[in-house]
Amino acid sequence: MKNILESWLVHPSSNGADNHEGISNLIYLAGIIQNHLDPLELEVASKLCSSIYIDLFKNDFTVLKTLLTSKHLKINSYTCNIRKQSLWRAIWLNGLKNFQILSSKSVNREVSEYLEILLWFIQFILDNIDITDLNSLYLLRTLHLILNRTDCLSSPISLQIINCMSRVAISPLIGFRQLAENISTIAMRYVEPTKLNIICDISLLPIRGIKTEDVVELLTDDFVKWNTKNIIQKVLLMFSTNIESKDGGFLYEKLLICTFEEWITDVWPLLFPKLQKIESEGEFFQSLRKYWIPLTVDAYKTDFYAFMKEEPIDLQLKLYITLESKKKGYLCEDENYTFNQDTLDIVLKIVSAYRKKSIRPQSCDINLLMNLLYSNLKIYLEDDEVESIKKFFSHIVFYAHSSLKKNDEEFCFFQDFIQRVHKYCCECFKTDFFQVGAQILHLLLTALKGSHKDLKLNYKLERRDYYENGENLLFVELKNKKLWKFDLEMFLVVHSCFLSTECWSLILTDLLNKHYNNFPVMDVKTLTNVLNKVENFPNLQNTEKIINCSNLLFGQIKSNEMIQFVENIRNVLLQTLSTENINEKKLFKSVLYLEILTFAKRRELNIKNIQEIAVKSLQLINYILDNEYIRNLDYRSTKVAETFITPLLHWTMNHLLNVLSNPETEDLSLASSLHTIELLISDNRLQYQTLQYIPVIIIKCIELFKCSNWVVRNADLQLSKSLIERIYGVSMNNVCRPKSIADMFILYPHLATYFFKIISAEPLDERSVIALQFFSESQIKETAFGDSILEIVECFQVFLVHIIKSYQNHYGKLAVKALVSLCLARDIPNIFLDIESYILTNFMAIPKNILANIYLLMQDLYEKYKMSYQHYSSTKGIAKIHCSWNNIVTFLRQVDSNIYDFLLMKIKPMKTILKEENFENSLWIHNNLPFLMLNANSIIICELIENKQFHQLPEFFQIKMLSILVQRFEQNHFTNDDLACITNSILKRSLSTNYSEHLSMSFFNFLLILHKNIAIKFKHQVCFSKHVYKNMLNLLYVSNTVLDLPVSYFESIIQNFKNNISINDEIHKDILSILNITYTKFPKECRLDICKIVFYLSLLKSSYIESLNLICTIVNRKYFSILDALNDFLSINTLLEILENKTIVHTFLKYISMILDRNEQLTYDEEFYNVESEVLVPKKFVKTILKYNCCCYKTINKNV
Repeated sequence: MKNILESWLVHPSSNGADNHEGISNLIYLAGIIQNHLDPLELEVASKLCSSIYIDLFKNDFTVLKTLLTSKHLKINSYTCNIRKQSLWRAIWLNGLKNFQILSSKSVNREVSEYLEILLWFIQFILDNIDITDLNSLYLLRTLHLILNRTDCLSSPISLQIINCMSRVAISPLIGFRQLAENISTIAMRYVEPTKLNIICDISLLPIRGIKTEDVVELLTDDFVKWNTKNIIQKVLLMFSTNIESKDGGFLYEKLLICTFEEWITDVWPLLFPKLQKIESEGEFFQSLRKYWIPLTVDAYKTDFYAFMKEEPIDLQLKLYITLESKKKGYLCEDENYTFNQDTLDIVLKIVSAYRKKSIRPQSCDINLLMNLLYSNLKIYLEDDEVESIKKFFSHIVFYAHSSLKKNDEEFCFFQDFIQRVHKYCCECFKTDFFQVGAQILHLLLTALKGSHKDLKLNYKLERRDYYENGENLLFVELKNKKLWKFDLEMFLVVHSCFLSTECWSLILTDLLNKHYNNFPVMDVKTLTNVLNKVENFPNLQNTEKIINCSNLLFGQIKSNEMIQFVENIRNVLLQTLSTENINEKKLFKSVLYLEILTFAKRRELNIKNIQEIAVKSLQLINYILDNEYIRNLDYRSTKVAETFITPLLHWTMNHLLNVLSNPETEDLSLASSLHTIELLISDNRLQYQTLQYIPVIIIKCIELFKCSNWVVRNADLQLSKSLIERIYGVSMNNVCRPKSIADMFILYPHLATYFFKIISAEPLDERSVIALQFFSESQIKETAFGDSILEIVECFQVFLVHIIKSYQNHYGKLAVKALVSLCLARDIPNIFLDIESYILTNFMAIPKNILANIYLLMQDLYEKYKMSYQHYSSTKGIAKIHCSWNNIVTFLRQVDSNIYDFLLMKIKPMKTILKEENFENSLWIHNNLPFLMLNANSIIICELIENKQFHQLPEFFQIKMLSILVQRFEQNHFTNDDLACITNSILKRSLSTNYSEHLSMSFFNFLLILHKNIAIKFKHQVCFSKHVYKNMLNLLYVSNTVLDLPVSYFESIIQNFKNNISINDEIHKDILSILNITYTKFPKECRLDICKIVFYLSLLKSSYIESLNLICTIVNRKYFSILDALNDFLSINTLLEILENKTIVHTFLKYISMILDRNEQLTYDEEFYNVESEVLVPKKFVKTILKYNCCCYKTINKNV
């Protein structure tokens, strides 16, 4: 069609009123039965229509208005039906840009002669937008064009446009929301200022269809200063979800009009409580990174960094502030950074954040980088770490190049850096961290030997800074002064490492291929040996070995030996490709041979009979697919051409819906059809194609829940969940999704009628379960414009209240959830007044199960209000709720104490709860103890803990109370004095009562978290126990008191620990932690056993961090890596310092030798992947330490 229309545009047959061919084309377009055209085809059609119309009617728009509103095409004597009205309108309205009225940007914006028709077009577009139809996108584009090029709006029309765009923004179709916001931005310019007050309510942000940045611009400075607290609370709520976080950034930026001193006084106290303990992987933390930190750094520069450096906030947050400050140039060049193992990636970004080419690389950054590399525990660096190091190396190399252009005064500085990296890489290639060494060496050589294009810098280079490969002056100087150590000397180290690791590392392969391809990196003999070793053991790593070796071999100069080798491989492959006696090993060999030939062909080696190999390979694949081997294969079908998706999907959907509609369909077929529809609905790639089927699918989903077969019901529930996520979006938190059921009714208005039918049925049936689920999974939000949809929502509220009052079973509970979702937060205080009035007036007539519904409603409404912006911004609402609740409680206490006890006492005074203390009443315990632990002060908590009845509670309940206290500690709700009081009470109770091992472990882990705050205020008789956690609790007591205990006690403790280490893996961390805390209390006679314990456990992944901490305590030095710690710990001098006796040192080294003679750290598995054991520290590394640090190691090893 596109070619036909374009040919007419290029060579129109005739012009004027008798343009028969042009009219024929219009008739053709009117008869199109497709719902949509390809964008290019639609553009051509629009241009064609406008061209024909101008030829026929010039600039008279009367006929065009008729063409848009009529269902028939009538031009001259021609008449035909318009098959697809929405497509027809899209074509014509999209073509308006070709008319004189809109064709030129230079046209006078005040087009008074066209004002009437422009306003008609605007109104027509607003009336005919269908937010589920892709054709409406062209209507929106035309509306945007009209508003952009003309001044024709009045305030009322502008408000109408903004209101309409708030509905358009609901559309799930791509482009609708963005266009709606752009149109609203223009329309807001023409609205009277007094009319804009409706959108300046920050509680409504973000407003659907309006950019938050446009709303924020309307807020005056005085308004911001008077409402700082409310704005901050709103920002914090918006930062908690990724959907609203950007809008929260715009709102927060408005707060930064104040001075830094005002920010510290007015803003920071409101932010600080939220920033003390945050989850680094959560949405809130990401919002802080993206918006809060950059905006505040830009506003207050060095003042902000200097202030935050001293504040007790999360370390990662501090480092991101440091990173942003350094990027913007607000950081001192010699700034030091505090970091730990969890923040190494951030520190690397800080180190590499040089923003100008003139900034000299700092020695502190180089030292920090080298420390980070030496403390690394990963077998290879992650992509973001590699990128940071590449930026750092690039800056150093380029700065050196620029500096050496002027003089060589700083050459020694750069030479020292190169030598340090060279030394590090050489050491890495002798350990299991050789891949890290290969990555670092690859980055350095690329920067030094490459051109300016190979550098990755944070700034742009000028043309005068360009240079080609091998022209970097630092590289040239190192070569000229014969200080370049990265050729033959380094090649031998790398090549030896590659062969010793059996050629499996792709990182080493890339290094050899790119920087050492002029050396003999691979030969036929080596590849043959590797092939013979691996061809009978099918797994992924063996495939990688052959790929790496082939890559290196055929990357070298072609030789006769290589040609002969390829010929041999070809002959063997032709034999293995037969379908006779096929098995897994034979197939694996064929794969390996094909890999070799693939690399040979890629390097232009001639392979005879390549067609025969291809044919036999295809025959073998066909044989496999036709036989049972297909069961073991995992493959993906190729992408179906876009042309076939829509018709195929249409046929599939119609067929499935027919299956669901047929009353004779079997249950298994129903379930299968529901699952298939669920898959199609959940596929984002089919989002637009399945949009038209959503209403029918929802109705079928609700209707089929009547089926008594639970296979069908289960499939139906899964489909309903997919539909909810498809329509409402993924849940942002426990109670909120991006869209609501009101938005669904805007998208599909007729669904509201169907839901009315289901909810209002008498009696309710199982269909209402799914219908109520659609209500309860969303939350209605207050909008800036009075949508008629809210009237529909109010009608649903009436029906839901009726269900709550009438149904005592699960329908009533589901209706409670649904009603809460439909209630706006601002209305909840008034709803409590209505509930109070209803209970007090009708109490005697209300069944108790219905009262349970009402109490559940009160609880959910209360929880919803507490999480709302209205709660944070004003105390009036919560006061009104408390007043109603207190009135209800007082009334219930008088008429029925049992129901009074059943009601949640979240606002009951604490004094009243304590007066009613009754540990024998389980209802009092479960209703009140968690509340007391969450809210009481330390004195009350200690009294409860020391109460004998408290420790007769079930174990799970006591553990729950401990978890609540830990939660309060993490949220900084306790002072140090509070913690001292609580830990004293818990330790006293845990030592004076015989608990199970599990509960003792819980007490110990609680006290371990707070061990720095333990203050002993009681006396206890310390004695040995057979229970390991009882001994740990005793040691906690010993560590905080002055006691003269015999050596035998400590020896018994150590023996108890050693016995339990081999039995229970989960106890390792706790043993190391308590030894770390109490090490100084142990006599010298126990040091050998402690050293044995810490060495053994330091080798394991599960306990290496605690081992590192204990080694630091024993050696009295700080280390960042377990490898560094062991390197120092196992030296003869350190061991003599700790054990103070050569014989004991000798005994300890014999123990180490025994441990090292056990199985290797990797266990070979004949499955497809090799399985890694729990060993972390490579034994080869430990042997190397002993070899260099202990001259007696070899002799000891022989004696063993």
